[in-house]
Amino acid sequence: MSLALATLTTRELTTAVYLNISSEIKNYPELRYLSYPRSSSLTSIHFYMSHEIHSSPGFDHVIHTTIDTKSCECSSATGKCDEIQQIIRTPGIEWLFSSIPNKLDYRLMPDSVVRGKILTIYNTEIECKITVLESIHCVIGPAFGKSC
Repeated sequence: MSLALATLTTRELTTAVYLNISSEIKNYPELRYLSYPRSSSLTSIHFYMSHEIHSSPGFDHVIHTTIDTKSCECSSATGKCDEIQQIIRTPGIEWLFSSIPNKLDYRLMPDSVVRGKILTIYNTEIECKITVLESIHCVIGPAFGKSC
């Protein structure tokens, strides 16, 4: 018999969101992903990003990306730009890709380099260059059984 001691630290829990299948709820017109930090260096942060599904039908897509922090631009009416690194590294931050339609055919794919935007509660806008390294998982709703 062996005994092992370990410490488990939970920093933040991922939130599951109920998918409303009502036809009255419209999909977001532009592509949106939620980011979860994986690792970082001084100039590049690795993230897992998950497509944000607002209503049915939709698609569930998880990708591995890097964000070039030197490429980030910030504008703020409240002076919150000094917190840009902390904001970017917050789990579950919503990224908006305003020039990309929220359609399966336009999902973020490996080797893509796009500009994503964060809109914070402080009316601060942060825009960064994001490189997609790999597509990890993709299924199509509303049953989410069929692969993309």
